Amino acid sequence: MKREELRSKYVGLLNKMAELYEARGASRKAIASYKALIETDPLLEGAYQRLMTLYSNLGKRSAALKVYDACRKAVEAELETEPDKVTTSLYKKILESS
Repeated sequence: MKREELRSKYVGLLNKMAELYEARGASRKAIASYKALIETDPLLEGAYQRLMTLYSNLGKRSAALKVYDACRKAVEAELETEPDKVTTSLYKKILESS
């Protein structure tokens, strides 16, 4: 029980840190934080979405599309389903941008 509680707190802190970095315009630090968040819990689609958005905003379209592929693989492997509609919609929007 204690281990799961600590893990949950760690995830919460990573998420807050990523949001703060993002709000301050520190994209590289936000990206690193979202990546750490995904490594800790590969099913947090919100983190994938923010990471895709950050990469897209930085003009790193291929990196954003790779994030979606990683999300799709994680969700498929763990839950045997596809990413949610928001994640897929964001993917399609990035895919269609040039």
